[in-house]
Amino acid sequence: MESRLPYLLRAFAMPFQTASLLFVSFVAAFYFLCAAVLGQVPYLWILPACFAIFAIVKYGYLLLGAAANGKPVAPVPSLEALGPFDGPGPIGQLLCCVLLYLLARELGGAFALWVGAAALLVLPASMAVQGSTHHVLDAVNPLVLGRLIRALAWHYLLVLALLAIEGAVAALICRLDWAELPRDIVLSLLALSAFALIGGVIYECRLEVGHEPQSSPERHAARVREARDRERQQMLDDVYGPMRARDYRLALAPLEKFLDAASPDELGLDVPSIMAQVAQWNDQRGLATVARCVVSRLLRKSLSALALAVADETCSRLSRFSLESETETVAVSRYAKAVGRSRLALLLLDRLAAARPEEPLGPEATALRSELKG
Repeated sequence: MESRLPYLLRAFAMPFQTASLLFVSFVAAFYFLCAAVLGQVPYLWILPACFAIFAIVKYGYLLLGAAANGKPVAPVPSLEALGPFDGPGPIGQLLCCVLLYLLARELGGAFALWVGAAALLVLPASMAVQGSTHHVLDAVNPLVLGRLIRALAWHYLLVLALLAIEGAVAALICRLDWAELPRDIVLSLLALSAFALIGGVIYECRLEVGHEPQSSPERHAARVREARDRERQQMLDDVYGPMRARDYRLALAPLEKFLDAASPDELGLDVPSIMAQVAQWNDQRGLATVARCVVSRLLRKSLSALALAVADETCSRLSRFSLESETETVAVSRYAKAVGRSRLALLLLDRLAAARPEEPLGPEATALRSELKG
């Protein structure tokens, strides 16, 4: 709740940003002027009233969509976005609300109250579906609305509570002796904040409801991973050519540069991918050369666990694999012994001794090997 609150507050405050304030002020002033001029003609004032309501609702859905997509910045309204041909959703939803109102008034009694209460309870869910999917049929589909309400769980109760508070504030404002123009502006801002709040809840509960916003930490992480995957693949391509030509020294140059520039977190993902792909090249000497280089670079960064994993996997693939130097072998073997992998530690020391029979092991390696054998 605490981590989600800052974004919800930012979404709730979207209508009070400059673009929204200017738009609401323009719509309210337009309606005020038209009502003053056309007020003398019976029923003609309905035209500017419908325009104002329609414009506020359309802009409300723009705010809802922006908040649901992780962009809590009030969009600049345009004629195309606010026009009547930009999707039937808001118009259809308004018509549904009008039809429900007429049905409830026609039926009257307790049944009308139940219909009205049910409509008010599911209205935020309908607005959320319409604003995030732009499918008018889904916005009135009881199954879709039910799934959304269940997914939001207590967040939906929070929305209902905040909307009830807004409704109470709006009712209080209507009772106050305010001038018509500032009253309409404040009421419009309250309505828009409801749209923005619903969009903010959809964004914060995106994983629960299955919503994929245009901007989110998950999408950012995916883009970072894709960029890293491309960079790693380019490095492996640079390694593959010289390695096929048996120029192993030249092949290691891009690998060493890549590993030295990587962070520990990046290496945790890069190293398994590198070793898996190199193992598919069917070049045992190349695999051993890459493994020695990787282990050496990992030890320099104090990533002993990852270095041990590379050594273990390569030993299982290559029966004569040994590390580059005695110092590195002792370091990996000591870590293996510390984490309960004594047999692997001894294997690494035995492999090193077998790889250079003309050179006896140093005192430290000899002592460790005797300790492991004992």
